[in-house]
Amino acid sequence: MQLKNKNIQLRALELKDAEYLYLWENNTENWLINDQQTPISKNLLLELIQSNQDIYTQKQLRLMIILNSTTEIVGCIDLFAVDFKNSKCGIGIYISEEYRSKGYGNEALQSIINYAFNILHLKQIFAHVPINNTKSITLFSKNNFTCNGVLKSWIKDKKEQYVDVCFLQLINA
Repeated sequence: MQLKNKNIQLRALELKDAEYLYLWENNTENWLINDQQTPISKNLLLELIQSNQDIYTQKQLRLMIILNSTTEIVGCIDLFAVDFKNSKCGIGIYISEEYRSKGYGNEALQSIINYAFNILHLKQIFAHVPINNTKSITLFSKNNFTCNGVLKSWIKDKKEQYVDVCFLQLINA
């Protein structure tokens, strides 16, 4: 099974990706959704890329989203908190601003869902999305995720206001 769709493909991290990850991870606008509160050094990112990327030992996997036509990097997608005992994992997706609303996130999500269910044989995937992130909730809903609860006052936004989070799940029947 290739992690490829009509317009994009997913691939493992390479050293050249450190520059993109450095920009995305250190953008304070993204810290609300990734639970980060401090900058990450390029050296740390390079170590991460060079480290053992085995999903079975690390319980996580980050893949870059690449355009088929130009090999441009448009974003990344993560499986995290992979729990093989209970057959579940979390998912996160980031699309660089200039590539949003072009369907690339949808294709990446479809590819990683197929990977999680058909290769890893997981039973469910979950995501935590701030209730005011309607584009992200729409993306997940379009791919059959359902909001199975709202976590009240779950995270703080950049104005230090508490924000509710939708707990989205996709269960493989």
